[in-house]
Amino acid sequence: MMFFRTSYEAASNRRTDDLLLTRATTSATLLLACSLALAGCTRQNPAWITETAGEETTGAPTTGEPTATSASDETGEETTEAATTGPAPGTSSETSDAPTTTPPEPDADDDGDGVANGDDNCPQHDNSSQADLDGDGQGDACDADKDGDGLELDCEPRPSWDLLADRPGVALPGYVYMTAGVNLYQMQTSEPFTPEGVGAFTVDGETTPVLELAVNSCGVLYGVSAEALLICSPQDGRCWPIATLEPGELPQGLTFAAASAVGGAPADEELLLGSIEKQLFVVSVESGAVVLDAVLEYPELLTIAGDLFAKPGDGVYVTLHDLFEDKLARVSGGSFELVGGLGESENVTGLARAGDHLIGFDGEGAIVLLTPQDGELGVETIESATSWRGAASRP
Repeated sequence: MMFFRTSYEAASNRRTDDLLLTRATTSATLLLACSLALAGCTRQNPAWITETAGEETTGAPTTGEPTATSASDETGEETTEAATTGPAPGTSSETSDAPTTTPPEPDADDDGDGVANGDDNCPQHDNSSQADLDGDGQGDACDADKDGDGLELDCEPRPSWDLLADRPGVALPGYVYMTAGVNLYQMQTSEPFTPEGVGAFTVDGETTPVLELAVNSCGVLYGVSAEALLICSPQDGRCWPIATLEPGELPQGLTFAAASAVGGAPADEELLLGSIEKQLFVVSVESGAVVLDAVLEYPELLTIAGDLFAKPGDGVYVTLHDLFEDKLARVSGGSFELVGGLGESENVTGLARAGDHLIGFDGEGAIVLLTPQDGELGVETIESATSWRGAASRP
């Protein structure tokens, strides 16, 4: 925006009334020019949204106001100072209450799809159909979670499930999910630690025993049957096979963990781990079949007793058995250490997390609170009436 300022010198040979008339005429002309400039010189660029692999990024409009700049001194501490180079281009040196930007015009059509901005559910994406599968007011063209099930596209186990709101379901934070074979249970990770039945595990409508469970960081619940690696709904127990298992490949423990927990890279990559007998494996899927890659062998006389659970930042915990009792061990960065014995619990087949505790589920029916601290393991047993097979909670 540009403002004009004009000065006039009085001419000694002109009459006073002519001078006053000239000044009045000039002032009126300047006011009209300024008014026209204000009407068309300022425009705010609308916010924009892009979708890449299920992620959204937003860009803020530029207003032309002075911005703060960040600088670091020699001590490495960051300081903030405001720009002091004078008024920004297009602004008056005098204080004004007039806005420097105007909102996007609702009647404009920025993406050229035939729908005006004010009516467009994705004003920066060409989506003339205005499709909105989940009815959340954000069109499918710019919605990272089209079906509204809480999983963005990069979290959906299969891309086609991004259009299915009831598949696969999402495990809730603050809950443990347990299997008793054919039935799925859930339990809040706080006292009184009371299991609640969810329903039977089914595949294509047929009841199917599920032997182990794991939940990834997105909240997707995985399980294993005798024949397949599954994805199961935490809400109703429906399961969908994603890979076949060969005889001898059935994991006895299952969990998701950062690659760093087993000395892998990149450190933040999430891996599915499984234990079979004396070995810890990375579990992956290739061409519809499960592939097992061994990463660690447990010490002599120790074999897998039940389950695994990765505690973020603290490695992978595993229940193991020797000649005398079940023990809790920890794998971190590829190293192995025993944490302590599990007391009277001799068949801890499920392992998950409840706040600061690990929580075990015994094949004989007990729920066991485990508290690793200062090189010792606190054990508290809570009786239950269910014979447990496996357990998992969200990392």
